[in-house]
Amino acid sequence: MKVRSLLGRFAFGILLTSTAAGWAIEPPPAGDPAPPSIAAASSEGQDALQGFTLHDGWKGELFAAEPVTVNPVAFYVDDQGRVYVCESFRQNRGVTDNRGHDQAWLNDDLAAQTVEDRLQYHLKHLKDKVGEYTKYDDRIRLLEDRDGDGRADVNEHANGNA
Repeated sequence: MKVRSLLGRFAFGILLTSTAAGWAIEPPPAGDPAPPSIAAASSEGQDALQGFTLHDGWKGELFAAEPVTVNPVAFYVDDQGRVYVCESFRQNRGVTDNRGHDQAWLNDDLAAQTVEDRLQYHLKHLKDKVGEYTKYDDRIRLLEDRDGDGRADVNEHANGNA
């Protein structure tokens, strides 16, 4: 069986499991997502290239940076060279870093075996602050270089309204 097929079945299983578990517990209702905070264009992306170690003969170039794409947490390049980027605006506002929680949180996190368990301990520990976890949307952005200059010139995004 091909790896792609196995990954697809695994992803479907995760989706099915998380969807079924989501029916069991109702999280607090979410309002409209807050608008993302996007930094202005800067040299930060270009400057970061200086810290890369590349093999002989390899060259690093900046394809896209703020404000074209922001806070990338995952990306995929398809066989036509299109880049799909998942952007998150929830770091420290709905994406949990266990290093910022106490031992009780860590114990509940380690004990969680289902999506329902995870939702329960978030409700238990965060109480009214659990709404922060739905305050900011993630979005998928398509970046494409159609003019062949090595930089993204097509910049489209899909969000909850797409």
